[in-house]
Amino acid sequence: MGISFEDFMGKVGSNILMMFIYPAVFFGISYVRFMRMDLR
Repeated sequence: MGISFEDFMGKVGSNILMMFIYPAVFFGISYVRFMRMDLR
């Protein structure tokens, strides 16, 4: 095996983390824009 278990878990963990971070960031931005537009 050319890849270690820690290296594999690090890559998979970072991919899963990005999969959760990007939607959360976009949802937060759209939510803030909606609240500002709604409170006007």
